[in-house]
Amino acid sequence: MVDEPSDEHAGDRPPRTWLMIMVAGVVLGAGGAAIIYLRWASERKAEEARGQPAGAVIVAGELVLVDRVAVESTGTATYRLTALDPRTGFTANTRVLGDIARCSLVAGDRMQCARSSGNRYYVEVPSLQINGPSERGPGKELGCDLADEALVGDDHLAFGPGTMRPLVRHVPHDPTREPVAYTLPGTPSFISPAFLRVGEPSPLLVLHDVAIDRPNHVQLTRVAADLRTVWTVELVGRCETASLLGSRLVITTHDPKHRAFGIDLETGKIAWHFAL
Repeated sequence: MVDEPSDEHAGDRPPRTWLMIMVAGVVLGAGGAAIIYLRWASERKAEEARGQPAGAVIVAGELVLVDRVAVESTGTATYRLTALDPRTGFTANTRVLGDIARCSLVAGDRMQCARSSGNRYYVEVPSLQINGPSERGPGKELGCDLADEALVGDDHLAFGPGTMRPLVRHVPHDPTREPVAYTLPGTPSFISPAFLRVGEPSPLLVLHDVAIDRPNHVQLTRVAADLRTVWTVELVGRCETASLLGSRLVITTHDPKHRAFGIDLETGKIAWHFAL
C-alpha cells in the first residue's frame, strides 16, 4: 500500500505543478485587476463625458446638476451628479450613479432621486452618497418660473403687442373693463419676453431672445420699478432652472457648453460660469 502525499509534503510537488499554480494565480489576479480597471475606466469616462442636461436641484446651499452621460444598449441611461458651490461655482463633488435620475427636493432640505424602476433614494449633499430608500412621494423639482405679467405695487406690468414687445404698465381698474395701459418714453422692448420669477417678492427680471433669427440665444434683463433697464446679460442656452441665493442669481441651462451661471443681482456681472 502506497501512502498518499499530504500537504506537509507539498514541497515535494514536481516543478510543473508549482508552475501551473503560479500561472493560475497570475491569470486570476490579472482578470480581477482587469475587471477593476474596466469599471474604473467606465466610471472615469462617464465623469468626464460632456453629457446632456437633465435637471438641477438646490439642496443645503449647494447646486446639484443632473446630466445624462450614457445610454446602454438596453436603453438604460447613466447619470452624473455634480455638486457646485453656488457662490463660487467651485465643484465640491462628482459622482456617477447609474440609472438614478429625476432628482428633487423633499422636506428637511434633503434630495431624493428616482431610478428607472420608480424606486426613490435619498442622496446626501455634497457627498452624493446614496443613503437608504425614500418613502416620500415626488419632491419639488426646480424650473424656470415664467409669467406674462408682474405685480408692481397696485399696478402690474405686462408686454405690449408686436415683434418687439414693450413693457406696459396697467393701472388699477374696474375688473369688468379693459385696463388703461401706458408706456413711458425709453421703455425697453423685447423679443419673445417673459418675466422670470425667482422668489417672493421677485426682482423684475425679463428673459428674452437676442434676435428673431437666433432663437437659442437668450438674454436676461433686470428692470427697475420705473421701467428703466438696470443690466442685461447673455445666457446663450435656454433656461432650465433659476434660483436666488442672497445676492447671487443661479441659472442652469439646457446647453452643455453653458450649463450654469452665477450672476450678481446688483450689477449683472457673471461671477462664475460652469461648462460640461
